Amino acid sequence: MDIMSDGFEKYLFGLTDATPGVNYVQELQQHVRTALERTEIRFNDLQPIGSFAKHLMLGGPSVAVVDMLCSVEPGVLSSNGPDLLAQVDSSLELSADVRFLFREVGLRANVVFGCRRSHASLWSILHPQDGSWIDTDPLRHIQILLDEDEKHEHRLTTLVLMLKAWNRGIGFAFTSFYLERLATMVFGGDGIGNYGEALKWFFEAAYQLVTDRLDDPCNPNNAIDPLDCAKEIAVGAELFNRARQRADVALEYATVGRLDCAIGEWRRLLGSDFARPDAQSDSDLIA
Repeated sequence: MDIMSDGFEKYLFGLTDATPGVNYVQELQQHVRTALERTEIRFNDLQPIGSFAKHLMLGGPSVAVVDMLCSVEPGVLSSNGPDLLAQVDSSLELSADVRFLFREVGLRANVVFGCRRSHASLWSILHPQDGSWIDTDPLRHIQILLDEDEKHEHRLTTLVLMLKAWNRGIGFAFTSFYLERLATMVFGGDGIGNYGEALKWFFEAAYQLVTDRLDDPCNPNNAIDPLDCAKEIAVGAELFNRARQRADVALEYATVGRLDCAIGEWRRLLGSDFARPDAQSDSDLIA
C-alpha cells in the first residue's frame, strides 16, 4: 500500500473510530422517549433515522445530531407545529440527565414528527426548523443510500463520511442529506476507485451542479435544500470550487513525489487527522 492510500485508510479508520457507539444512540433514544412522555404529545414510536441509522454520523463535541422520527397519529398533526416543537424543546431542556450523560460524546437529539396518511406511501413530516409540513419518506432514504452503497462495494458511504468531515471543517455550510444525494447522483454510473481522485471529481461536479434543483427521491415535488449554515448558493459554489482546487493541488504533489506537501493539502481539506502518524488503519489492525 503506498503512503497516500495508507493515509486515506488511517484517516477513515479515525473517522469511524470517532463515531459514537450504537449503545449511546440507544440510551439517547430512551432518554428522548422519557422526555416525550412528560409532554402531552401522544406518540406511537420513536426511532433514529438519517445518518445514525446508516452509522455515518461523525462524533466529537457538539457535532453529532441524532434525528429521531417520532410517529404520531394523523389527528395529532392538526395541532400547531411550532407548539409541538416547543413542547419537546422544553421537555428536553428540563432533562438535565440527558445533557450530562451525553456531553462527553457530543450527542444531541433532533425530534422529527411524522405520520403515515391513510393509504399513502409517504410520511407527512414536520420540519424541525420552521414547522412546515413535508411529504417524504425518511426510512426509504436510508434504504436508497444503502442500495447505492452496495453497488459501489461500500465505498460510497465511505466517501460520504469524508464529505461530512469536510463539511464540518467549513462550518456545516451544506446539509448532510444534500451531500449524500449529490454524491449518489455524481457517482451513479461510475465506480469509486482512488479516494483522492474521487473527491476531486465530486467537488468539480458539485461546483457545476449546485445551482441546479435536486429532487427528493421519494417525492419529486420536494426540492432538497443544499444550504445549512451557508446563506447563498454563490457561497456554496465557491466552497466547492476551492475544495476542487485544493484536491487538484494535492494530487499534483503526490504525482511528483512531494508527499509531505500532498498530505498537507489533504489535511487542509479534510482535517488535521489525515495521515496522522499515530493513527491506525484497518490494515494495521489485521497485521
